[in-house]
Amino acid sequence: MPDLSDGPPRGHLRVRATHGFGRKVIAPLLSAFRAHFPEVSLELQLEERPLDLASDRIDVAFRDGVLEDSEVIA
Repeated sequence: MPDLSDGPPRGHLRVRATHGFGRKVIAPLLSAFRAHFPEVSLELQLEERPLDLASDRIDVAFRDGVLEDSEVIA
């Protein structure tokens, strides 16, 4: 859990989702997220291709199906 004693969360957050989920579920939530956390810049990537969280530098990913990497916590 981050230490919030230094103030609200800040920084850059990279989120990746499939096109359908990103547009229907995540995109409608973005304005409220930005209003609540104005110091967090958000990058939403919509992709269908398989991802590598580390090399793609993704902080949060929403995917469906079977996990290919047993090291990933879902």
